[in-house]
Amino acid sequence: MIFRKMSRISFIASFCILYLLSFGCSGSTNEIVPDFVLPDSKGSQVSLSSLLDENEHVVIVFYRGHFWGICRSQLGELQQFHQKFLERNTEIVTISMDNLENAKAMAEVTGAQFRVLYDPEGMVVRRFGVYNILGDGVAAPSAFVIGKKRSLEWSYIGKNAGDRPSIDDLLSKLH
Repeated sequence: MIFRKMSRISFIASFCILYLLSFGCSGSTNEIVPDFVLPDSKGSQVSLSSLLDENEHVVIVFYRGHFWGICRSQLGELQQFHQKFLERNTEIVTISMDNLENAKAMAEVTGAQFRVLYDPEGMVVRRFGVYNILGDGVAAPSAFVIGKKRSLEWSYIGKNAGDRPSIDDLLSKLH
């Protein structure tokens, strides 16, 4: 009986480990990310393909909205390390379901030199599969590293409002 329980436990543990390694919330894939065009806080239209024409990678950070202090902190930290991303031929873009006024406020309060995009209808947020994951009608905190030819190289989707990858995690995914 104990041996039987142990083998079930071992099987379940092995299955969980394999599942997490194969399908966990962060990892690398060969998936091609669809192109998109969104407005930024300065009134320009920005496309993923144009950013990749100019950079080796684009890091897309979805944040919940200007109203969250943790989002302001995250974007402020991204700005502090923006130069390190540029040195790796990588541009940062951030996306929320804010409107133009709130995207401008976020860019201003964080001093963002990277593009702060807004997607009030959630079109791109939905395409990336991060809409309403936490049951609150906004994007889950998440990050995606996109390579040339729009290949998804790494992703991280937060399990709660405060779960975000660190700057070191993001930088380590750029090769």
